[in-house]
Amino acid sequence: MEIANIKLKSLGIAIDELSADQKSYLEPGIRRYTLNTLIQNVTALLPDGTTDVVNIAVANDEIFSVGDVPDDFQRTEVIDGTKHFAVPGFVNAHTHV
Repeated sequence: MEIANIKLKSLGIAIDELSADQKSYLEPGIRRYTLNTLIQNVTALLPDGTTDVVNIAVANDEIFSVGDVPDDFQRTEVIDGTKHFAVPGFVNAHTHV
């Protein structure tokens, strides 16, 4: 909950302003929603070192599929990846604190 509190402060929101229900969403390990994002037509670096234009499905911050996205994937957000480059699975560990 402390990390969530820091993020809220950076947005100018005090954690005391949230309802009990809203606070429950901040509890670690509890997922009460599903955020499914589809990134369409993005040029991606694939594991074999080649690049191709693909679709990337992300479900709750985890890569669900790269390439063919199942027909039953219920997306809540669609991002146009045209003219963008993705490296699925790459984690940028370079941060400034």
